Amino acid sequence: MSACCISADVYRRLWLLYLIERFGQACMGAVRLQKVAYFAEEGQNLRLFIFRKAPYGPFSEELRDTLDQLQSMDFVVAEPLGKQGNRYRAVEAHDETCLHARWLEAVDSTVKAAIDKAHGTYGYMKEAALVEAGHRIRGFGDATPYDVLLTATAPELVPVALEEDECEEIALSLSPAFVGVVRALADTDWASSLEKVPLIEAG
Repeated sequence: MSACCISADVYRRLWLLYLIERFGQACMGAVRLQKVAYFAEEGQNLRLFIFRKAPYGPFSEELRDTLDQLQSMDFVVAEPLGKQGNRYRAVEAHDETCLHARWLEAVDSTVKAAIDKAHGTYGYMKEAALVEAGHRIRGFGDATPYDVLLTATAPELVPVALEEDECEEIALSLSPAFVGVVRALADTDWASSLEKVPLIEAG
């Protein structure tokens, strides 16, 4: 099998989408999503997000931006929870989880395992206990607000143990621009558009 690369941006979308899919029905709140993501990245050699000290524990602006991208692509839906913020649900997660899991394994076999472990340990913990766990991480108490707690280590291009056509599939399926074009084409009324095209008689 030949090796190829995907961009760190694409990999961040794949990583976060798989994590949200692990919650099944929905991840209840951004605080929960941020903390589970932190514990999934902690101790890993390949890390995608920078986490800083925030009032509710480790917080990543890059992760929030990636979440916004997934929402703009209609891969993730944010459903209001009143004063508790939003819950985040992956769209059609059941059909895609196996594929995304295999892609993650191809990047780094320890990455998927780390996400699964963090989800199993922290995914359904009561939020107060989850925040406390975030406050207990090494260096949190000594840090000042917005100090970096965990750095990203992923290169701009991340090697993937997949064939080139599958690398292209990952890149396209998780590209906001490509998804936007496909959505626009799907929304086009092709039948009515074709009726407006004049017929050209054969010479």
